[in-house]
Amino acid sequence: MDGWSALPDGDGRAQPQMDRTEEPTETPEDVLGRVSDGFFAVDTDWRVTYINRAGEEFLDVTAEELVGEVLWESFPGAVGTAFYDAYHRAVETGEPATFESYYEPLGSWFEVRAFPSESGLSVYFRDVTDRRRMETELRREKSLLERVFETTPVALVVVDSGGEIVRANDRAETLLGLTQSEITGRTYDHPDWRLFDEASAELDREEFPVTRVFETGEAVFGAEHGIERPDGSRLWLSVNAVPHTDIDGTVRRVVTAFEDVTDRRDREAELESANRQFEVLNRILRHDVRNDVGVVLGWAELLEERLDDEASLELLSRIQRTARDALRLTETGKDVIEVLSTDGEMPLEPVSVRDVLSTELGKHRELYPHAEFRVDDELPAPDIEVEANEMLSSVVGNVLTNAVQHNDADEPTVEVGVETTEETVTIRIADDGPGLVPSEAAVFDRGEKGLDSEGTGLGLYLVSELVSRYGGEVSVTANDPRGTVFAIELNRA
Repeated sequence: MDGWSALPDGDGRAQPQMDRTEEPTETPEDVLGRVSDGFFAVDTDWRVTYINRAGEEFLDVTAEELVGEVLWESFPGAVGTAFYDAYHRAVETGEPATFESYYEPLGSWFEVRAFPSESGLSVYFRDVTDRRRMETELRREKSLLERVFETTPVALVVVDSGGEIVRANDRAETLLGLTQSEITGRTYDHPDWRLFDEASAELDREEFPVTRVFETGEAVFGAEHGIERPDGSRLWLSVNAVPHTDIDGTVRRVVTAFEDVTDRRDREAELESANRQFEVLNRILRHDVRNDVGVVLGWAELLEERLDDEASLELLSRIQRTARDALRLTETGKDVIEVLSTDGEMPLEPVSVRDVLSTELGKHRELYPHAEFRVDDELPAPDIEVEANEMLSSVVGNVLTNAVQHNDADEPTVEVGVETTEETVTIRIADDGPGLVPSEAAVFDRGEKGLDSEGTGLGLYLVSELVSRYGGEVSVTANDPRGTVFAIELNRA
């Protein structure tokens, strides 16, 4: 019943004007009984003379209960409310009343049109509780979106279908170096926006993220380009652009979110440069230095065949031992470079503790034939695995090397043991050397050396760094009666 127009009936009460011609045989009550809006009429004494079926449902009352009764006695909760005031005012002034109000006893909102006449008052009403609830929810959502728009740390701008920027938040002002009024009103492809690519060439309009969204209707995520601000400074932006469409799919607006990624890109460039330098250094260590040391060891073997006095052979043994240490150092340096050039977390995999220990013990027995390497009990079963990677061998190898190189005994002794729990595996490597003098924490600092040490300290730094990336822990304590115990605790795979 759009329009809520009314015509008086035979009793002088107003009745609704229908949009189609009614059959002559139908009464006004027949018409009112079919409409979806509620309707009731009262006489000059406020006694109800009629209520239709929709009115009965809305007011939770029957015609038998209501007709003939005084309206305010049947609905005492309406006395003193907007309903009471509006109805009395309409009767007193003779002017129709239109309003919306909440009726607490029924917990409902009603939209009301009241038409006075000489014989009383005709009231048309409809339950608009659901609509009001939706409007309230929409207002709340709009308020929430407004707060998100203004408080998000990401810059946001809204572009309309004509390409004009109609909204921008505070973060957008900061990043673009412009005020709100300077941003809005411009088109997104305004000539003053100087966008550029990796080669510092100006970006074509067709390459703008917003252009791509308008042309394809598809969202764009993670597009990066540079922008020159009014003060001449340059930023790199990461841009997400999302379409807001009509029902037919037409793009009405594009919501664009962007953030400053200049620092990240600078770090990536620095890391790339450092990685190139690391690669050069790695090549030198792995090829040039190792080749030269290999030549030295070859000459030493030839010289060993020609020497027969004990003093010369002892000196030669020292040369060979130092050369082998140098070979080990190149391996450590290579591993340090690999760790330093890895940005972020290392991918881990199950690694057999037995395989690593067996391999490294074999290598060190060959490298240091004057040292004794013992295994407490026996090596763990092959299925005892930890979360690590292939560089776990470097962890074990460097601790074994440290136990020999920093040992003042003629025949160093190194003991290796393994302890397991349901969650961890701990590798213990104990020596009988003089012990570490620096504090436990300082031992694992990059380049930290013990007193009177001739080593670089890189080996223990590498041990600490790798174990940390594995999610484990490494500790050092004094051995009894002398020496040092390294405990490497790793998570079981």
